Amino acid sequence: KCLRRLRNIFEVYDQEPKPPGLFVFMGDFTRVPFGPTKYDFASYTKSFDQLADLLEEYPSIREECRFVFVPGPGDPGNTSAYPRPGLPAALRGHKITACLQKVEFVSNPCKIRWHSQDLVFFRDDLQARARRGCLLPPVDDLGTEEDDERLQLDMSPNEVERRKAMREKPLFHHLALTLVQQSHLSPLPLAQMPIYWERDQAMWLYPAPNAIFLGDRSETQCQVTNVCGVGTSMVNPGCFADDGSFVIYNPSKGEVDLSVVSAAEM
Repeated sequence: KCLRRLRNIFEVYDQEPKPPGLFVFMGDFTRVPFGPTKYDFASYTKSFDQLADLLEEYPSIREECRFVFVPGPGDPGNTSAYPRPGLPAALRGHKITACLQKVEFVSNPCKIRWHSQDLVFFRDDLQARARRGCLLPPVDDLGTEEDDERLQLDMSPNEVERRKAMREKPLFHHLALTLVQQSHLSPLPLAQMPIYWERDQAMWLYPAPNAIFLGDRSETQCQVTNVCGVGTSMVNPGCFADDGSFVIYNPSKGEVDLSVVSAAEM
């Protein structure tokens, strides 16, 4: 299913006079996460071979575009702490690197300097982690202020303000504020999200980047612009494997286009 959706995308861009300069793929690159009962390395490598076979049909994209692969939490490798290294050559095979002239298997998170833009790519279900560790658990459906009055809820003034703020802004907005305000991709205790201290600078968000792309399966496609007034945009591209959602970023204008490959196009 993913390959059919990718074929539709490649067919569109293959007809463009100037295809995108960069494609970023964020894992997981396997349907079933690797673990004690899942370690089929042969089928994992085969998926990259199938992608290479698909790209052979589009020489302009294969030769002109740069490809970046960011591993996810379900991919093989050391996933106990961040930042985690990129996929080793033994897992990705040789066919994909032979097919593409410009390909990088990077760490997670990954920072890319694209001309004058600083871009951060991070694949983690961070919103679910944050909800488990917050002192005041947010509520998805708070109802309206009239509902509070009808139910005669006895709340402190601070709780009233908190519920008002939660109604006005989605959970993803609060997560974006937390990350940018703390200038770090891990606002959680080390017991919940271990960090390699010698590589902690890879998790920094200082100075503030132009855009943060957080691949979070606990949230649907969404974006927050000008977080904290520093000009940073934070985007969740959605899950391409589930519903074909992805994003298109225009660095010259700083614009994000939330896109999807519909079932009718497959």
